[in-house]
Amino acid sequence: GGSLHLVPDGEKFSHELIYTILTYSATKIVIGTRAKGLFLFDGASAAPFRTDADSLLIKNQIYNGTMLPDGNFALATVRGGVIIIDKYGRLQKILDESSGLQDNTVLFAFSDAQYGMWLALNNGITRVEIASPLTIFTEQAGIKSYVQSMIRHNGRLYVATGVGVYYLDLPSLRNVASPAEFKPVSGIATQCWSFVSIGNSLLVATGDGVYKNEGDRGTLIQKQGASSFLWRSNR
Repeated sequence: GGSLHLVPDGEKFSHELIYTILTYSATKIVIGTRAKGLFLFDGASAAPFRTDADSLLIKNQIYNGTMLPDGNFALATVRGGVIIIDKYGRLQKILDESSGLQDNTVLFAFSDAQYGMWLALNNGITRVEIASPLTIFTEQAGIKSYVQSMIRHNGRLYVATGVGVYYLDLPSLRNVASPAEFKPVSGIATQCWSFVSIGNSLLVATGDGVYKNEGDRGTLIQKQGASSFLWRSNR
C-alpha cells in the first residue's frame, strides 16, 4: 500500500546490520546479520539459526549470500571466503584462498542456471563449479614441483615429484569443510620417478636409490648412483 510496516518481532534487529535474506522454506526465511550470525523468521517471530559455522560467520562477517541448487546456503564473508551450510546448519565446505580463490573478501554471490556459483571478490570475479565431480590440485594444495607418477596404495593416494613424495590427506568426517591437501612423506627429498606396490609395501624409485615407503615416512633400502623406473614382473 505504499508504506513500510514493522514485521512481528522486527524490533529485534533494530540495532543489527542485516546483510542477506534467503528463502528457507515456503513459510520461513534466513536472515544473516553481521554481529549475531543467522536467524530463522517464520512471519511471527525470529529465532537464532544455530549452525556448525556460527563462530566462523561472526568472526569473518557475513556480507552476502545465495541459495544453491541443492538447497544449501552459500554465505559470502568479508574475511573468510564463502562458507557453505545445509538447511540443518551443518558445515559442508569452505571456499577461500587455500581452496583456490584469489581473495578471501567476497562481496556478492550468485547461483546460475548451470549449477555454478559466481563470486564478486575484492580483486576479481570467480566462477565455482559447485556440482563438478572433478577437483584440481595445484601448488596451493601442497604439491611442489612437477608430478612424475601417481599410485593408490592401501587406500591412500601418493604422487612422485621432482622434490620428493607426497600423499593426499583427506578431511576427516568430523571436519568435512577442511580442504584436502598433499603432505610430504618425510625422509625422501630428491627426484622421484615411479612406484611399485607389493602387498603392504610401497617402493619408490628415486635419484638416490630405492626407498620403502610406510605411511608418511620413507626409508632408503637400496642406494645407487642413479635410478630409473621400478616395475613388477608378472612371473
